[in-house]
Amino acid sequence: MVVFAGGDSGLYGIDYASNLYSFSGQNGTAARIGNTGLAPNNGRFDTSLSFDGTSLLYTAGRPGAKDELYRINLATGIAMDLGSTGVTGIAGSAFSGGKLDLFQYGQLANYMYTAADGSTTFSKGAALGATIVDGGVPAPSVSTTSVSTPAPVPESGAVITTASGLMALAFLVLRKRHTRGLNQ
Repeated sequence: MVVFAGGDSGLYGIDYASNLYSFSGQNGTAARIGNTGLAPNNGRFDTSLSFDGTSLLYTAGRPGAKDELYRINLATGIAMDLGSTGVTGIAGSAFSGGKLDLFQYGQLANYMYTAADGSTTFSKGAALGATIVDGGVPAPSVSTTSVSTPAPVPESGAVITTASGLMALAFLVLRKRHTRGLNQ
């Protein structure tokens, strides 16, 4: 999986082939909902995924290019292009208080951007006061204070890979327990 997002209706993920999946919280199984209709990612795009309570908001863009914002239908997996975010290098997003926040990485200065749900008019917010790791190489950050140098933040892909591995491990443990119960 490339990106994950969750909410009251469950956990969702998009893979490198641009397929949308839902994950069972009870047993960890994945169910393919459908293809988003977007070109395969193959790890070549900066991406983020957020849940706004009714649909998924997905950003994707090639490194160095401005990311597009898509709304993904939870029933079909089909993505609707809402337009350019105007932001380069989005590494994460979060939906909070009716607004979508985007988190930038890999730039000389990285910022948080905010827009109303479904809007592509993002306002530039505060500079992120942390060193953002881009492909394992620390990028310079803009410090909002002069007290100390912030610790490196892992790339979003590393967090996603770790989460995927933990989910797979949990699924295997549950499956083994279930199989043992059937054999006794």
